[in-house]
Amino acid sequence: MGLLKKHCAALTAAIMLTSAAVSLAPQAAQAASMNMEADYAVSEGPLVRTEQFNNTNYTPLPVHVVDELKGIKTKVVRDFVKINWYYNKDSANSDYLAYSIDDARNATNPDLLSARKETYDFMSQFSDSLLISLAYSYGGDANPEKNRLIAGETTMNWPEFDKAMKKIIFTLKEKNPELEYIEVGNEPNLEPAFYGHTKEDIPGYMRMYQGMSEAVKWVNTQGLAGQSVKVGGPVLSGYNFDKQKQFVDIAYANGYQVDFVSWHRYQEDVRMNETQEIEMKGYLHRFYPNATTIVSEYGWKGGGDLSDATNNVGLAKQAAFMTDSAYFYARGGTDIPMNWVAVHTLNAYFKNQFDVDYALSTGDTTNWQSFTNSDPRSLQYLNLRGWRESASTSKPMKIKEIRFFDSNNNPIPIPNVLNDPSIAAVTDNDDATQFTQSDYWTWLKFDLGTNAPAVARVDIKWGNTDINTFQLIGTSDKLKYYEVLGHTFFTPYFNTMRMFAQLGDTRVKTSGGSMEIYGTRMLATKNSDTKATMMVWNKQGDGTASANVDISVKNLPAGFQGKSVRYKKLLVDESHSNHAYNKRDDLQMVDEGIVNLTDTIVLSQTLEKNAVMLIELEAVDPSIKNIVSAGKAVTLSPGMTGGANLVDGYDTTAAVAATNTYPQTVTVDLGKSYQLAGMGIDWTNSASRGYTYTIESSLDGTHFTLASDMTFSSNPTYVPPLGNSLAWFTGKARYVKLTVTGSTYDGPLSINEVKVFADGMYKNGFESVADRDTSAWTMTGYSSVSTPWTFATDSVTNNTYAIPVSTYGTTPSFAILGDDMKDYGVEARVKVANSSYAGNVQMGLLARASTYNSHYYFKLMRTNTTNQAILEKRINGTTTVLATVDLPAAIDSSKWYKLNLETIGTAIKGYVDGVLVFDTTDTSRTSGKFGLRSHDALASFDDVRVYPIVPLLGSIKVDGVIINGFDPRINSYTVLVPSSTSTVTVTGSAYGTGSIAVLPASGQVTFDAVGQEKTYMIAALSSEGNGANYYLLRLKQASSDATLSSLRLSVVTDPLTSPGQKLPAMSIALIPGQMNYTIHVPSRTNYVKVVEAVPTASNVATAQISDGVMVNGTGTAKVTVTSEAGTTSVYTLNLVANAEAPTGAVLYQENFDNGSYNSDPSFGWNNGATPNAASSHLRVVDEEQGKVLEKYTTTSMAFTVGQSAWTNYDVRARVKAQVGTALPGVIARASDDAKNFYMLRIHNGTNGLAGGSTGYVALGRMVNSSLKELDSKKIPYPYIVGNWYQLRLVVEGNHLKGYVDDNLIFDEIDNGALFSSNPPTLIQGKAGIRVANQAARIDDFLVTELTDDVVVVPPVETLLPFTLEGQLNRSNGLNASVLVNRAANAADHPGTEVVFFQLLQGTTPVSYVAMESEIGAGNRVAGHFDVPDPENMSYHVHAFVVSSWDLLNESLPLSLSNKLDLE
Repeated sequence: MGLLKKHCAALTAAIMLTSAAVSLAPQAAQAASMNMEADYAVSEGPLVRTEQFNNTNYTPLPVHVVDELKGIKTKVVRDFVKINWYYNKDSANSDYLAYSIDDARNATNPDLLSARKETYDFMSQFSDSLLISLAYSYGGDANPEKNRLIAGETTMNWPEFDKAMKKIIFTLKEKNPELEYIEVGNEPNLEPAFYGHTKEDIPGYMRMYQGMSEAVKWVNTQGLAGQSVKVGGPVLSGYNFDKQKQFVDIAYANGYQVDFVSWHRYQEDVRMNETQEIEMKGYLHRFYPNATTIVSEYGWKGGGDLSDATNNVGLAKQAAFMTDSAYFYARGGTDIPMNWVAVHTLNAYFKNQFDVDYALSTGDTTNWQSFTNSDPRSLQYLNLRGWRESASTSKPMKIKEIRFFDSNNNPIPIPNVLNDPSIAAVTDNDDATQFTQSDYWTWLKFDLGTNAPAVARVDIKWGNTDINTFQLIGTSDKLKYYEVLGHTFFTPYFNTMRMFAQLGDTRVKTSGGSMEIYGTRMLATKNSDTKATMMVWNKQGDGTASANVDISVKNLPAGFQGKSVRYKKLLVDESHSNHAYNKRDDLQMVDEGIVNLTDTIVLSQTLEKNAVMLIELEAVDPSIKNIVSAGKAVTLSPGMTGGANLVDGYDTTAAVAATNTYPQTVTVDLGKSYQLAGMGIDWTNSASRGYTYTIESSLDGTHFTLASDMTFSSNPTYVPPLGNSLAWFTGKARYVKLTVTGSTYDGPLSINEVKVFADGMYKNGFESVADRDTSAWTMTGYSSVSTPWTFATDSVTNNTYAIPVSTYGTTPSFAILGDDMKDYGVEARVKVANSSYAGNVQMGLLARASTYNSHYYFKLMRTNTTNQAILEKRINGTTTVLATVDLPAAIDSSKWYKLNLETIGTAIKGYVDGVLVFDTTDTSRTSGKFGLRSHDALASFDDVRVYPIVPLLGSIKVDGVIINGFDPRINSYTVLVPSSTSTVTVTGSAYGTGSIAVLPASGQVTFDAVGQEKTYMIAALSSEGNGANYYLLRLKQASSDATLSSLRLSVVTDPLTSPGQKLPAMSIALIPGQMNYTIHVPSRTNYVKVVEAVPTASNVATAQISDGVMVNGTGTAKVTVTSEAGTTSVYTLNLVANAEAPTGAVLYQENFDNGSYNSDPSFGWNNGATPNAASSHLRVVDEEQGKVLEKYTTTSMAFTVGQSAWTNYDVRARVKAQVGTALPGVIARASDDAKNFYMLRIHNGTNGLAGGSTGYVALGRMVNSSLKELDSKKIPYPYIVGNWYQLRLVVEGNHLKGYVDDNLIFDEIDNGALFSSNPPTLIQGKAGIRVANQAARIDDFLVTELTDDVVVVPPVETLLPFTLEGQLNRSNGLNASVLVNRAANAADHPGTEVVFFQLLQGTTPVSYVAMESEIGAGNRVAGHFDVPDPENMSYHVHAFVVSSWDLLNESLPLSLSNKLDLE
């Protein structure tokens, strides 16, 4: 088996990219080695096209983005639709819906009239089908009826809902035939699906599903256009097999239509994408065999440093994560895995496939600021919108006035036919009125009218001093939107979607690679018989490991046989295809080359952390290396410009047509005739555009012959493929004409490069009569004897070959022909004419020949003692041997041998059957013709070819210094220039007789700013125009900034100085120039991780982290920042743990260092179930600090330890959320069934501070599995996934104290009225933890008796103003009656009071009645409860007097009487 191994260490053409520096020492990288294999003989079925399913979430998008979405062949997009949109709002209270959906007054509802047709028409440009999530908007826990109830109603009106679903879905489908999928609700485990629904309650959710699925059934009977509508659910925020199984079971039992099961997935361990899919589909198909699975959102697990859209490191991490996630969906066979997201709103920039390089304001609120539109065009509608914080409530964009100007600086009128107050405010010449963008959807929308002039300039007078970030886009048809100000770019994440789009439809077997959470993996596919593609990536997350990967590719498809293999490598990482790094958002190719096909090709690659690479392999003719069009004359169609750009080798220059009309022609004059092999066409933005075209060739430039027809004119439905084009054809020609006849793109034709390939300057197999014309041959040999040549045909192969008539004794036979040339190769097959001849023979090729007396001669020679390959030169009749090589086997008279003789400058090379046998130099002959020669015996010659030798560079220098790692066979380099150097000069030299061409022509590159990258092209050109080799330099001025802009640890370090007033800082306050910091961390901390260290020059500098190990309360963490220029700074963090509060006698303690947790049935970890199921949810895992306990499942659950008889104690633990909604906490006085307890936890919800920030600490009470928390006392505190928090809950009598990170947060008395529903004070119970519906980790769990540091406040025996006495009557319902008297000697309570009756069944609250009045002496008050079974003795009523009743918060701020229990 042959093996072609091309390793990066050898600096061959398989190298990804050489990093070079001027006056900078490159840093060596440590990389693990990994072997991987792709076997194209083993198919693994169709590839799941993960890139074709998408969440849009934000429209409209500009036309170049739409083109890209078309380019990746998007099949399904998802949109969010709210049921309440289709109801008019109640005029008295807009929280409520006004009336029934079929009320005549609702016919004017704008959403019902439009049915989002404009939006979906826009989406249909790039997607085949539409999926909508149909749900109610949610008013929040404080206002659950908002947007969900019709005015005057207090419960969910299901008949109205069922009727509304039919009307809404019918209307949407009627106007949007592309609607195909409807999800019922969205994440009903995170918020109630409808009024009265309880989160996570699947049986309750199924009533909503019933109504919507029945509506879908009905709509599908109405004969509407398009595919039948499909319905599914339960759309959980994370995979939960138990609840999804419950959904399937209930649906099947009730006969509901289920076309798909859907869920969302935001988890770090994406390997479960595969196993969860297999598990769910296996169960689903038992009941619904044709149903599919839809992961309608999948994305990155969290935010962190990725929240910065300018962070190239974070964006590369996102791209690698999403690649890995898609890979496991492809492995599992998910039917529709939907990427999240095309464009997201403010708090999740990193999830975007597209982002905006927005325009910026100056902060000047007095003067006009002018903006220039670089591409003015007539647009009727203009939309101006703020981006980032400019579209938030904290820093809203404000505009006083705006004006537009045409190209002649004439003002453009701004009409306001709809009397839009926002337009009026910015066009009334009154600075006192202004537009404020308070959210993402509040835009300025202008209608300039039909035939509006093109906007060339925009003037804005700002209303705020903040630096606004904004974009202005426009359209005339509401389908194609063009950017006026600001530019939408593609993120690394989307560039990986582009990579997936280049893969073939058939997966093939791969082996090797990691199956850990992080590591290197590969996906290989077959595109066709002549093309194969692979993606390989190194997902590291926050890790730094690189990987040296050897990829063995074997058993390539049949179309590769007999061909060379062209490989291309395209890369996404921190510095490639990464707009945040260098403002380039195209998919960058970092290497390409040609290799000969062997049984196994080994491609070697170094992948840096979070690098994703696409490798394309294509079967090509070897002549693809011979580009003979470089620098040649180009003629274009009238109006088309930039012809020279097509042959300059520069992929950033283009020839562009003036209009979008076709046909357009490009004609290349090659300067002389060549034996053509084909043509490559690099279209601008080829990934999203396809073209139809023809190629013709001509010898005289007048009479053309069709060489390739890619118009498919006979097929009216033909759609040209996207991507660059490669056409193969043969024939001798000087002129090549490309005629482009059409495109999938509606803009003007733009072509970056055309490359004409030649098989040679001469090619002859002697098959035709013309081929056998020897009139131009010089056949004169020694003594001026002419050697006639004839031709013979093989009776077996039918091949014709040339043969001299005779040997003329000792005089050789010569044939010298062709043009006088310098650098070229001559190739022929040679054989002894008589297959049985055993005597002496000499046969071979001539190069640089002028006559038989002056030439180079490469021959095979056989004598009775030798079998050799010999290179001779003959100069003016004198022969000199230059090289002699013994052949490994005797020359066989019956065998054909392929000989190649190449002359390049002074270098001369000879090959026998493709094997180099000598490589020497000589200066005697600089040019000449080629020829054939034989001696001693007749020899046969066939398939004679003369081909160009593509020149190479001998060196590339920057400011006179050869760039590091230069190798003439490597064509792409990155060169770092010191920040102190603003201009450099690039020079180069060519091998042999070649010359160089440079772009820019001056050779000088000037930088305008540190970090700026500029490209530079050097071409090594054949001196005779017979080929070119292009070398690309990316020159970048290196930054020497080695400082940090942000530094954050795995614990909150900012003391809580103002509980409830502000959110403590999450990052260390860095002081410029200061490298040493003393940091106080929570007590009992034993390991501090540096979770975020963002260099100021984050796109180029790197941070090396050394975490802090705490010993005896102290430790040191370090961050070493290395700048792009190689300078370093070291930040030292001296860590000091807070003193731990004194502890009493230990009741329970566990740190899990032994690798297990206490499972003792009497006092170990228990989840309250019978039998105990804690082992199904808990496990001990490893962390940097040691072993910790992890609750790893996605079910909300409490776990208890200890003794039920515990009363007063102190419980402490360190907790960490692994996922955003884990919300871990500690609990005390828990019942054995874990349904009642006190809890202190951290929460990710809105904390009530201005600006809508999130994160707080909450004190709560679980009452029969119903959680009651002090909503009015949320203490803002950072909630950071991955951070450790120290929680401490102290219970003493009815006194509760809660601490977070050694800070006292809560100090409360539970007198029975502390929590909503007024549960009685808990007296005793176990300690433990409680985690919501995601994973969290726990360590250093401790329960102790109380100590003196806990100030025990005894119950306050305050004399309350009122006393109660009463009774409960069970006739005709439950009638509670109390007599309220004023207590003697008690202080009067001013104002009104509230008598509160609470109905309970056992300990579970059922209902309440509250009556407010000014209570005097002897007032009797009654409350009635209409229950169907009043005789049920489990019913009882609590009665008491309180100061007020806040219906919104359901809180009882002050008790004015003791509680009376009426039974």
